[in-house]
Amino acid sequence: MAGHRAAAYLFTVALALGVLASIPAAVQSIGVCYGVIGDGLPSASDVVQLYRSKRITGMRIYFPDGNALRALSGSGINLVIDTGNDQLRNLAASTSNAAAWVKANIQAYQASPSGTSRSATRCPAATRSSSSLP
Repeated sequence: MAGHRAAAYLFTVALALGVLASIPAAVQSIGVCYGVIGDGLPSASDVVQLYRSKRITGMRIYFPDGNALRALSGSGINLVIDTGNDQLRNLAASTSNAAAWVKANIQAYQASPSGTSRSATRCPAATRSSSSLP
């Protein structure tokens, strides 16, 4: 009986140590959702400056907002963009629909090497749910 208790105790301690070991010691990055519905909100460029000053490396927006995308262009902030439920059927219908959405809503706002926004002429298939606007 004592042997079973000792084994159960050791198992519990090992399990607890395993759980604790899996918790990161430091935060690798921080991402924040950026809402745009409200009164008296700061401009998108002010929000991007705030993110950069606080070393926030990720942003989520709930629709492809042109002002936010222009402000993010060249910022290096990782971005997750939602699409409306009304658009999902069209995006899922074909890769060309999805590619056209990416071209219009992502690539059009990516900075070119010279630092200005550009319209893309080539649109590879979208395979990631987030991207960094270089």
